[in-house]
Amino acid sequence: MFSYYDYKTDIAKLKAEKDAGVTQGDSKFQNVGDLQSSISTPDGIKSFTLTKYELSGPGTENSMKGMSYGWVELGKGYIQVSGVCPTATELDDTLQISEAISLVKQ
Repeated sequence: MFSYYDYKTDIAKLKAEKDAGVTQGDSKFQNVGDLQSSISTPDGIKSFTLTKYELSGPGTENSMKGMSYGWVELGKGYIQVSGVCPTATELDDTLQISEAISLVKQ
């Protein structure tokens, strides 16, 4: 999923919040690696890091356990890139999608 926001934000803070993880009972949400990707924007081709997270623990057997998040800073805003898969290892296959996307201004 790609979301465009027309205001500036602290991208490092957004990433730090995800990296801090979420714990619900015995379930854990943890960083399991980074992928490098790029996207075509009105500001040119922008590289970004897509961080993979894995949900684990009791009660997650039927959950989508792999999630990814990345942020692309633009001149007047930012793009949030996110993905979800049954496991974090399957998120590697989503790179082709983000690299095929082009954000244009009309």
